[in-house]
Amino acid sequence: MARGNTLWEIADDHYGDGTKWWVLFGANAKTIGKTARDHGRDGSDIGHWIFPGAELAIPDPAAMKANEQAVQEVLDRVLTQDPQLLGSTLCPEAQAPEDIGECFLGLLDQAPLLLDRLDFLEEVPSSALLELVEPFIACVTEENDPAACLTEAVPDLPAQG
Repeated sequence: MARGNTLWEIADDHYGDGTKWWVLFGANAKTIGKTARDHGRDGSDIGHWIFPGAELAIPDPAAMKANEQAVQEVLDRVLTQDPQLLGSTLCPEAQAPEDIGECFLGLLDQAPLLLDRLDFLEEVPSSALLELVEPFIACVTEENDPAACLTEAVPDLPAQG
C-alpha cells in the first residue's frame, strides 16, 4: 500500500472494476484490520482505513471471477427466498432484481466479519457463501438489526460494539 491508495483503485487497476473492492477486502480483512488498529483505529471500517506499508494479497483474476459468480448465485437465491428485500426499508433503493447486489454489499458493509470468514484468495463455493450469509440476510429482513443478526447468524464471532 502507498499513501492515498484505496481498495477501489486497486480493484480497478487489477480487475478493471473498482466495485470489486470487496474481493480485496475479503482476501485481506485481517491484515487491513490489524494495520488500522496499529494506527490507533478501532478497525478498518470495511477497508476505509488502509495504511501505507500494508502488504495486500491480490486474488487471481480467475478466482475473483469465480467468487463473483458465487456471490451472484447467492444474490439470486436470497432474492428468490426473500423477495421482500426489494423496496423494503432495509433496501429502499432496490426496486428491481439487478439492484439487490448493491443492497447486499451494503448489508455486508454493516457486518464485515462475514467477509473475514471466507478466503477470497481461493475460489469460494456459492454453497459456503450461502451457508454463511443466508442466516444473516434472513434475520436482517425480519429484525432490521444487522449487529444483533450477525451474532445470531455466526454465533462464534465476538459481539459487535
